Amino acid sequence: FFSSPMAENGTSSMEAVIFDLDGTILDTETVLKQVVVQMLAQYGKAEGWDADSYAGWGKRAAEACQDLVDQLELPVTADEFHAQCQPLLHESFKTARIMPGIQRLVEHLKAQNVPLAIVSSSSRSSYELKQGDCPAKRSIFQKVECVVCAEDVVEGKPSP
Repeated sequence: FFSSPMAENGTSSMEAVIFDLDGTILDTETVLKQVVVQMLAQYGKAEGWDADSYAGWGKRAAEACQDLVDQLELPVTADEFHAQCQPLLHESFKTARIMPGIQRLVEHLKAQNVPLAIVSSSSRSSYELKQGDCPAKRSIFQKVECVVCAEDVVEGKPSP
């Protein structure tokens, strides 16, 4: 099913693979969209708002919350909105599913001795939370050699 480009000496010509976390390894975007819509409904702003067309997905949480507060004229600060979302996200992220094919891909790449990394706009604490207690998730994350999270870089996407 998978084939890796091979160098002339028969080893993989792939030097490393860098994954994003949200929407690539884990289906956290579905969870996040549900929580944001639920929170917007509390302010009467969910109706007519299209989560799928929102351009803020993938940004750091603080930036995305500021965008939502500004665009939808929410009667709270970005920090307050973020704090209100946290309890719902805390529970929901733990149950985020592994994206189809990722476990098999990661196992294949590791069998080819390809180093793996994750680069995410999620905070380190959110990254840890998203791993949950699921053995299948833990198996994937244990194979990753390098993780870069939001607080590890000066600027978020698209800069790094």
